[in-house]
Amino acid sequence: MNINAFLALIFNIKSPVTMALLGLSVFLVFKLWNKHKFSFKFWPYLLTLLFFTYYLYIGTTVYLFDPSALHEHSSLVGLYRNYLSSILLISAFYFGGIYLIIKKGISFFIKLLFWMFIFSSFVTVIGPFIGLINIYENIGKSMKIGERDAGLFGNPNEAGVLANYTLVIVLTCFLFFKKQKWLWLLLIGLPIYSAFVTFSKSAIIETGLIIIFFIFFNFFYIGKIGKGNRSYIFIFAILLFSLSSFLFLNFDNFYNSLSKNQKYRIDAIIAISQGKINKQTTSERSVIYSHAINKIARKPIFGYGIGSFDRFNDGDIQIGTHNTYLLVQGESGIGGTLLLLILFGSLFYYSLKLKNPALKFLIIGCLIVFLTNKASFGHTALKDRVSNGLLGLSIAIVYLSYYKNGIYLRYRNHLIS
Repeated sequence: MNINAFLALIFNIKSPVTMALLGLSVFLVFKLWNKHKFSFKFWPYLLTLLFFTYYLYIGTTVYLFDPSALHEHSSLVGLYRNYLSSILLISAFYFGGIYLIIKKGISFFIKLLFWMFIFSSFVTVIGPFIGLINIYENIGKSMKIGERDAGLFGNPNEAGVLANYTLVIVLTCFLFFKKQKWLWLLLIGLPIYSAFVTFSKSAIIETGLIIIFFIFFNFFYIGKIGKGNRSYIFIFAILLFSLSSFLFLNFDNFYNSLSKNQKYRIDAIIAISQGKINKQTTSERSVIYSHAINKIARKPIFGYGIGSFDRFNDGDIQIGTHNTYLLVQGESGIGGTLLLLILFGSLFYYSLKLKNPALKFLIIGCLIVFLTNKASFGHTALKDRVSNGLLGLSIAIVYLSYYKNGIYLRYRNHLIS
């Protein structure tokens, strides 16, 4: 849930709880490190600190030689505040996640994740009925993109990413818990529907990728997921096939019920699936990417400085690059990109060593959403608070498995690390 967005809607105050949350994060990190001596010396966490340090240092140092790439309306202070907040929040969720799992258990931890994410996705679905809907003020943009449900988030794309994360977490619950399988199967429909009502092209495509990954994941670990899970997964596959067939056979009726703006986005999704990548289908992202790549080719080693790709000061479209990989490469050069890839590569490696398929799916699934949706189609992934939190919690899970031999990752006397 985006608490700032929620309170801003009510009180019309920008970021009303940011300082309180950051202060709480500082207290939490210091308290847990000082009292419980949780270790900073874990490779994925150290890589996180190293990446942000390198990115900020190089991105700042470049401006000592050439500050011309910074847009006149960009705020370096604001960017520093955002990225330092990311470091703090990842640390708070890392230490807090370790403490929570040790004190309350992994079962409580997963249930807590579920309730937090399912609530936000539910609000996205019911948003139009309770007055929470993203209405574009710019008439020209509205004619092209139209009304889309954003729930408690600043824009529909953020709500779509949240729906993708929620789908991963619900599927994790389905694998993890031994009872109430039918309930988890039914709840899978909520984040899927939530992604579709945002009409975010990336979120809709990502939903399909998550489901495909889930099916292949279970096929690969078919000997470890248990007989009960195998039968339910078979039922899930049948339901999914039936739903897809129904939608295919009744697509014309569904399509005709949409508004002109919603049809525009569905047409774009279909075109992208057919390999038609152009200015229209990508909402001008292809033009932005082309401009970013051409700039990067001129300064590939150290880049142009922090903020220079967060908002371009040249080119036909002077907005952000809408791709985190291009942003990191363009602002801090090849070193920043390599550190980012090594960071997520190490987390993926550690997740593969987890013995329990549910926890393995949770971390890899969240990585897939971040890397193929949030980071691929937006340039704010490093500042995204939901992603920051899930990164910290993922590092906490693999830390407990690696350093504590999975002793705290138990569910009903079964070691699941």
